[in-house]
Amino acid sequence: MKKFNEEHANFIRENAVGISSEELTNRLNAAFGTNYRKSQIHAYKSNHKIRSGYIHKKPDEKRLFPNHIVNFIQEKAKGLYNKELTELVNFTFRTTYTESQIDSLKHRYHISSGLTGHFTKGHVPKNKGKKMTAAVYKKCAVTMFKKGHIPKNYRAVGSERISKDGYTEIKIADPNKWKLKHIFIWEEKYGPIPEHHCIIFLDGNKQNFDLSNLKLITRNENARLNQKNLRSEFKDVTEANISVVRLKATIRKRRKNERNA
Repeated sequence: MKKFNEEHANFIRENAVGISSEELTNRLNAAFGTNYRKSQIHAYKSNHKIRSGYIHKKPDEKRLFPNHIVNFIQEKAKGLYNKELTELVNFTFRTTYTESQIDSLKHRYHISSGLTGHFTKGHVPKNKGKKMTAAVYKKCAVTMFKKGHIPKNYRAVGSERISKDGYTEIKIADPNKWKLKHIFIWEEKYGPIPEHHCIIFLDGNKQNFDLSNLKLITRNENARLNQKNLRSEFKDVTEANISVVRLKATIRKRRKNERNA
């Protein structure tokens, strides 16, 4: 990179504030008859931590949203949905902005309406305590579920499905209570799984629900198996690796107790 003499460097430091690197380059070259490139000026500013405070705006933003409209949106956005804000802007300035354009501007300038779209705590519906009129009921009746109606997507208790992680789930109760099948099978035989424990498939096959393939281990032991890549498609190998993990944990615990004794 071309080295700047002291006079040129001082000019950059004194004139950088509020203008772009391109404008600063033009001014410098005009003042001293030099032919510096914008990239050289930008690099010098970056290396010497010179901040201009200049915010570059995209051409379409300058054309589409003048500063006075941006300021107006920033002032009025609080408490208004995009539809209401768009109508207000268009009515005030006789513009034809769309909701998506207003929404995009709000995202770019981090303008928030403060609205979540959720009912606030304590919200009282307008129709609370009011009975449906006979005319309204007649219109709605055709879409109402009849007594004893069973939805088309209803799954009976005992039904099974595959989760996105490849585990089989079984429906254990209505209306929509599901449980991992291998957990269900284990607990049917041995009772609830202790805290901080989990059930794994010794051969890694998530569809092998034979009790001999299901193993109760602690979550710490499970993490060790994952970290050390100690799982195997052979049950006895995985069993052996679990024993090694437990032995090492016992050794670490004893050494720790000896140091603290």
